[in-house]
Amino acid sequence: VICNEGAIELVHSDGLRERVEAGEGAYLPANLRVKWSFPGPCSYAVVCVPAFSPELAASEEGGAIVDAEAAESLRKLHGGGGSAAPAAEADETTMTPSAPQTASVF
Repeated sequence: VICNEGAIELVHSDGLRERVEAGEGAYLPANLRVKWSFPGPCSYAVVCVPAFSPELAASEEGGAIVDAEAAESLRKLHGGGGSAAPAAEADETTMTPSAPQTASVF
């Protein structure tokens, strides 16, 4: 993720907070559990490998920023999800928990 304006706080599952300021970026490795927090107005860009699709996006119940209506809108925006494999069929390396990791802010 690259922060263009404002700041992003990444809150790890263990409580660690990392702040990404305007002009900085952070690498978020696969299986990293973080919650994004925006302390104020923010503009950012995300580079996803493989490319983003709603079906492959990892989000957890109860803490989602995107509600069901917005998620459906994303599915439509991304072509109904026809080109991506359903999450259950996704590459296991992106779905299997691994050793604790941290974001790399640069």
